[in-house]
Amino acid sequence: MEVFVRPNVERDGHKGGPFQQIRHDADLMSFFISIDPDDQEDLGAHIDYHMGTGEDEEIVDVDESVCMFVPKGEVNCPVDISDVRRPFLQLNILTQPTKDACYIEHLYHPFPKEEEEKEEKKENEE
Repeated sequence: MEVFVRPNVERDGHKGGPFQQIRHDADLMSFFISIDPDDQEDLGAHIDYHMGTGEDEEIVDVDESVCMFVPKGEVNCPVDISDVRRPFLQLNILTQPTKDACYIEHLYHPFPKEEEEKEEKKENEE
């Protein structure tokens, strides 16, 4: 099975590195839906869905079709997908009339190696 991977996914993820978190100026409904007509409950993969930050962070384990509700202003992500046994559908719905009205803020945490390289370069320039 071939799996499409967005370019930043290899670099993101809570396992072994920094990750991108997102905050929306709209409520978010994030659906994970099985596309197996014989078993609509079994998602066909395992997902760790992160909500909140720091001490308030909660990791929700998802193995079944589900709709995750993220209130306006709540930080969410990353979404770590593992144990993929078959394709599934993910659908995100934001409660604003346009994407621009949602003000999607990406809270990117750089890789430690990238930060070290930047610091070394800065020191060498001085």
